[in-house]
Amino acid sequence: MVALTNKYHKKINFKYACSRRCRKKPTKKVCVRVCKICCKKCHCVPPGAYGHKSACPCDAKLKTHGHKLKCP
Repeated sequence: MVALTNKYHKKINFKYACSRRCRKKPTKKVCVRVCKICCKKCHCVPPGAYGHKSACPCDAKLKTHGHKLKCP
């Protein structure tokens, strides 16, 4: 699987990529908002609607103040 990323940090359409990733979530608006934050920091959006965090290692490392995974 290939993540939507670029080594040279070209602009990624975060809104589209995150809405695609969060389309099946029951809390879609929250998911998209958090996804955009993660993607702007990491310049990467994992493929699919869930999982595949190994495609974007930065996403797998970001945690909330409660030490839970931040990125969807």
